[in-house]
Amino acid sequence: MPFSPAAELLAQLVAILRDKGVDGVFGSRRPRPYMKMKERCIIEELLQNLRPARCLEWGSGYSTLYFSRLLPEGATWLAIEHEKEWADKVSGMDHGPNVKVVHVAPNNTPWTDGHGDGSAADLRDYIDYPAGSGHFDLILVDGRARVACLEKAAGLVTPSGVVLLHDANREYYRGALPSQWHQALFLDERKDEGGLWVGSPGRELNSVLAVMGHQAVWRGYERLCYMHLGRILD
Repeated sequence: MPFSPAAELLAQLVAILRDKGVDGVFGSRRPRPYMKMKERCIIEELLQNLRPARCLEWGSGYSTLYFSRLLPEGATWLAIEHEKEWADKVSGMDHGPNVKVVHVAPNNTPWTDGHGDGSAADLRDYIDYPAGSGHFDLILVDGRARVACLEKAAGLVTPSGVVLLHDANREYYRGALPSQWHQALFLDERKDEGGLWVGSPGRELNSVLAVMGHQAVWRGYERLCYMHLGRILD
C-alpha cells in the first residue's frame, strides 16, 4: 500500500492519544521510549522493513524494551549503558532473551566536554565495547558521547545497515554525520532534544523508509500538535 502522509499523521495522532491513556485491565501506561511518536514511527518502519538480525544501542531504557520486541525471530539487541543503577534496572525489566544490557563504567567523571555529554576520553571503554562483537544491521546512538559513538558506528554497521542518531536537533552532533552516506535528517523547533538522523553507507533509504512521506508527516504533526492541539499531546 502506498505511503499516505495524511493517513500516517492521523494514525500517529491516534497513537499519541492512546499512549496518554491507560492499558487494559492493569490500568497502567505502557513503557515507551522517551521520543515523540513521529520519531518512534520512523524507527518502527525501519525495523519492519530492514528486519535486522543484529542491533546495537548506545544508551538503554524503554527504547531497549520497546524496539527489541519488533525484531524478527532470532534477532538480537545489545544495549550499552554507562550508569550501573540504570543498567541494572533495565536488565531487570520484562524483556526477551534476545536482549542484552551491558554496563560499561565511564573512564572519567565529571565529563570534560563542553556539552555535558561526555567526551571520547571520558567514555572510551563504553564507546569501544562493541568493537569485538562483529557488525550490526541497525545501530541506535542514544546515550552518552554521541559524536564519538556515531564515528565508531561507521565501522560497525554492515554496508546495507542503518545508523540512527536521536536528538539530532542538537547542532553540535551534526559535524560527525558522514557526508558520503545515504541519509535523511528529521528536525523540528526543539534545540536541546528530539530530532532524528538516519543514515546508511550503502543502502538507499527509500528502500526501507518512506523518507518524503515522513518529512510531510513531521510538517503536519507540528502544525496540528503545536498550533491547534497543544503540547499536551506529547
